Amino acid sequence: MQSESGKLRSKRRKRAKVAEQLAETAKQEVKDAKRKEELTKQLLADERLEDLKRALDDPVFRDCLLKEYGIN
Repeated sequence: MQSESGKLRSKRRKRAKVAEQLAETAKQEVKDAKRKEELTKQLLADERLEDLKRALDDPVFRDCLLKEYGIN
């Protein structure tokens, strides 16, 4: 049977792992938002408003545009 201190350490490790996963998810979300922002700017600059509207609702089309513009 685990001691109280062992249980506490285990809980702390689990919390640390969850916090790490949340931080990684947040980082990815920020990166994705910046990519979408850059795509929006490019499409506006090129006056591709219909493509911009479609990209908002169609993730496959948006990914194609990101590749077209070389936005990683």
